Amino acid sequence: MSGKTNSASHSQNRTDTMIGAGMRVKGNIAFSGVLRVQGDVLGDVSCDVDPNGTIVADISGNVSGTIKVPHIVVKGRVAGPVHSSQSIQVQQGACVVGDVYYKEIEIHEGGVIEGALMPTGLMDSDRLGREQHIPAPEPINEYALPNTNGAKLAQRFGRGFKLGSVAILSVAVFVIVWVGQNPVAITPPADNLTLKADSSITEASQAKSAVAGSEGAQAGIPMASNGEAVHSLAAGKDAETGNVDQTLPSDRAEMHPGKVVIVQGVNPAKPAGFFWLITKEPSVLLKKKRQDPADGTRIEVSQGKKVSIEIAENEIFRVVEGRGIEILYQGRKVGPKTIESGAWISFVPQSPGRAK
Repeated sequence: MSGKTNSASHSQNRTDTMIGAGMRVKGNIAFSGVLRVQGDVLGDVSCDVDPNGTIVADISGNVSGTIKVPHIVVKGRVAGPVHSSQSIQVQQGACVVGDVYYKEIEIHEGGVIEGALMPTGLMDSDRLGREQHIPAPEPINEYALPNTNGAKLAQRFGRGFKLGSVAILSVAVFVIVWVGQNPVAITPPADNLTLKADSSITEASQAKSAVAGSEGAQAGIPMASNGEAVHSLAAGKDAETGNVDQTLPSDRAEMHPGKVVIVQGVNPAKPAGFFWLITKEPSVLLKKKRQDPADGTRIEVSQGKKVSIEIAENEIFRVVEGRGIEILYQGRKVGPKTIESGAWISFVPQSPGRAK
């Protein structure tokens, strides 16, 4: 281990700023010196002014957000990408969920990293080496051949191509002149036949809707004013496991704001107090208490962001704007049909006793 890493280890005994056990901080934090986290932090943590700045996430500490600090020591849990310009230590029993960017790293036995390891110094040197050793492409001569016979063949091929082009052009001119002298009469389709076909299709659709409406009403299926059945989520085992993608349309025009889809986590080792949202375009979510009749509170996320959204007790969410959104919760990826349907989503954690 280098001298910088040793100095970071000695700084663990020093504390300039403390977030004690039982404390919960929501928002971004910028600091200098040594920040010790023993409670919960929901937001990004950065140290740009101090090259020896150090964050220590103690055993009881939990950080959910992006960390950009020169020296990082993890003893508890960190959920989010981690950027270190100097060194990272992941001690025994600690867990980091997210990609790790580092210059030096030390992972103790029992430490866990769920993400990619990206050494920043090696990446920069490899990219610089590739840029310096890429040869410039040489110009290509289509007809360049290594011997005299090849050159003659290329000349013959060129003359043949020119003759063929002249012949095709001559034929095209002849056809244009002939068509101009002998126009072909094209009979348009009869309007009465078109109207008759359209009316037949309309009558058949109306009859089919009437039959479906009567059968649906007899079977107790909710019907819309135009006679079409209203989609609803099946209760029971499928609703508990969140496997409801097939019951919802993929077209955003048919929204289901009154429905609630239950999405249950599959990995109890992952955090259950928030979910990850990845956007490809500006997006808007709504959140509210399940029993609240109001529309809910807006959450606006800009394009190309990966953010963690906290889940309060009995709170549900739904997407109202944006496409290409990914939602991840406790190792489960929510299906795109569920997201695009506009239905409310209730996240249920997977406890160790229920894991399969």
